Amino acid sequence: MPQVNGGRNNFAANVDESERLWVRAVSVEEAVRQNQDELAFNINTGLFTLTDDAETPLIYVKNNETRNLIIETIVVGYFDTNGTSSNKAYTTVIKNPTAGTIIDTPVAVDVNSNRNYGATQSSLTADAYKGATGKTLTDGETHILALTSLGSRHVLPINEIIPKNKTIGVKLNPNTSSNTSLQVYCAFICYLRNTGE
Repeated sequence: MPQVNGGRNNFAANVDESERLWVRAVSVEEAVRQNQDELAFNINTGLFTLTDDAETPLIYVKNNETRNLIIETIVVGYFDTNGTSSNKAYTTVIKNPTAGTIIDTPVAVDVNSNRNYGATQSSLTADAYKGATGKTLTDGETHILALTSLGSRHVLPINEIIPKNKTIGVKLNPNTSSNTSLQVYCAFICYLRNTGE
């Protein structure tokens, strides 16, 4: 097999009869690579309790980083409720919301943490707010509708790109009457990526 010499240190490379360069490579998932580069984060509202059956925002995030924010998974947890319903609960992912009391009277999420334990940047630079009974998220575009069962953990393995200054929100419709105590949480598993990549 012929060899080609060159490069900064004049290393040799093998080229076969079809003019293909022989290489040996290690493949690493993008999310793992970004975690190695200290650019992966966990955003989590922590547990809070909804005390009525109205549709309620669970989380709102605005990306303030210069890089694109890639959300690879959304997790929503619903505990058992004391309400009564024969219907399913559902969550709605909202694209680019800008209005509502979750934004006007913000309460920071419980967890905004770098997934690399040795990272120098401990948290994502973002407006990351949690919802509550009576909070609203009143505009934006309905993007994803997901049906789920109360008393379960719902995972949306998606790939959403949130550029700088863009936003995302998640709302819950408990779809249960006479609810006074429904514990919920919402989490984003995410990482940053340069805009040109």
